[in-house]
Amino acid sequence: MLNMKQSMLLCFSLLLCLNPAYASVTDHGKGWGGMDGNDLLPACQAAVELVDGKNISASRMVDASRCQLYVQGFLDGFWARDNAPIPNTTAVLCYPEGVNTGQMLRVVAKWLQDHPARLHEPAWSLIFAAAHDAFACQPGQQTEH
Repeated sequence: MLNMKQSMLLCFSLLLCLNPAYASVTDHGKGWGGMDGNDLLPACQAAVELVDGKNISASRMVDASRCQLYVQGFLDGFWARDNAPIPNTTAVLCYPEGVNTGQMLRVVAKWLQDHPARLHEPAWSLIFAAAHDAFACQPGQQTEH
């Protein structure tokens, strides 16, 4: 029987093996994550299923995790950019109070589903497009620090 530490190490190792971004040379045209919308859409659909409390297979759970972590990382990076004290920059994305990860996963998944002609584009650009369509700052609007 595996102990907790061994189980976590095995799970992490499997995730690395299953993730093509780590298993091969990354195509930086698709960004550092190596994904485009064709990769991101099914992963984000799995993430929404998981948020909805549906039972999903282990492989779909890996997909859901890829989407959630990729989206969260991208949005955290953009939040840092929008909230950093950098002269002559203005916020681009302004989220209303109460927006959470589940909602953002739904926004991204729906946007991808509604824009199939753009699924060949890098995942990062599509996440930005989805977030911008939903939460673009209006003139004079500030993000909350």
